[in-house]
Amino acid sequence: RDYWTKAYRGPDPDITIAADFRVEQIDASQAQVFGDTAAAGFGMPQALTPIIASPVGRPGWLHYIAWDGATPVAVAALLIRNGVGWLGIGATIPSYRQRGAQGALIARRIRDGTRLKCKTFVAETWQDRPEKPNPSFHNMLRAGFVVAYERPNFMMPEEIVTRPDISK
Repeated sequence: RDYWTKAYRGPDPDITIAADFRVEQIDASQAQVFGDTAAAGFGMPQALTPIIASPVGRPGWLHYIAWDGATPVAVAALLIRNGVGWLGIGATIPSYRQRGAQGALIARRIRDGTRLKCKTFVAETWQDRPEKPNPSFHNMLRAGFVVAYERPNFMMPEEIVTRPDISK
């Protein structure tokens, strides 16, 4: 069984995590780039790009891209509701991982959310285990998140996921 770790932290207007990438907040005009980068980072089919990109530009949502020059290398989102900021959709192109993009994106979202009066930030990622380390979990801890709890993540049975008519 797969588990997710839920974590939280408070606001911080000064949090900084260094990276060699430029982080920019985007608007709906860059939704396609956001969706393409997220799908590639998550290893999802490009056909899912419209779904991933659909919240870009909607009220309460802030979206970000980390750039290496003119190349989008990582993305992330912040959804703000009732003083709580949810950090999600954090994905990095595999060849750019382990270079600080997600740390910089986490810090930017916390700074922006703090400016927008968030009192609490929440995030989740798959469980960190010795046999399956999770860099996202370690990024969250470095950014000051505290584990709240772990919960089961119910997965679709393998025989369904690998059916030829579904896995296209």
